[in-house]
Amino acid sequence: MTDWITEILQASGPKPRPQKKNPEMRRRIWHVERTYNITYDEYEEMLFIQGGGCAICSKTPEENGTALAVDHDHSCCPGKGSCGFCVRKLLCSDCNRAVGLFGDSPEIMRKAAEYMEHYFQGRKASATVR
Repeated sequence: MTDWITEILQASGPKPRPQKKNPEMRRRIWHVERTYNITYDEYEEMLFIQGGGCAICSKTPEENGTALAVDHDHSCCPGKGSCGFCVRKLLCSDCNRAVGLFGDSPEIMRKAAEYMEHYFQGRKASATVR
């Protein structure tokens, strides 16, 4: 872990480990550690560095209705699992689904953004004319 990350985490105080008596939390921890090869502490660290929300839209787990998904590079590890080295960031359900539907392609995502910006530009212009 880099020094600046350690300093930020120490400044925020220690985070208590979740109650192991909670079966839902135990399953979540087991799933993250087994599927993505990162520890619960690494997941919490990523969430802290991201400001507590999705890396794209900033939606929190509470707003999302569930824990944030661990996004990983599918060209490294196809499917649902990860080697741990290709983990990118944490995403809400909608953003994670969108990235997957766009085939993890930055080019297609840029084209979609340009399309939406063009649509909204035209819409604003026609609203001004009225």
